[in-house]
Amino acid sequence: RRRHTRYWRDWSSDVCSSDLSEGHDRKSGDGARARWFHAEGEIDGATVGFAMLDAPTNKNHPSPMRLNPEIPYLGFFPFRNDEFTIQPGQPIEFRYRMIVHDGKLAPEKIESAWKGFATQK
Repeated sequence: RRRHTRYWRDWSSDVCSSDLSEGHDRKSGDGARARWFHAEGEIDGATVGFAMLDAPTNKNHPSPMRLNPEIPYLGFFPFRNDEFTIQPGQPIEFRYRMIVHDGKLAPEKIESAWKGFATQK
């Protein structure tokens, strides 16, 4: 089954929805900080979706979002509001978790998954 957001051709309608941990949606979420984001829609008549979780150890957590309200382009953008330089020989690590699902996924379940992820070392 196809599960990529490019198959959500009508991103701006009720066919696809997105929400952020802090209560924003695709229309108000651009630039908002979030612990997680979730997108869900119909592909070939079935509801599918995914959630991305941002680890609390990541720089600038909760991360600012890049969320285009018109096309399915979304993601964490930890350097959106701050300049940052990666120094030679000084690695930087980011941790994320992705949940891919069939059917509906309630925000409460995503929040619970984020809490579990946030406590892992």
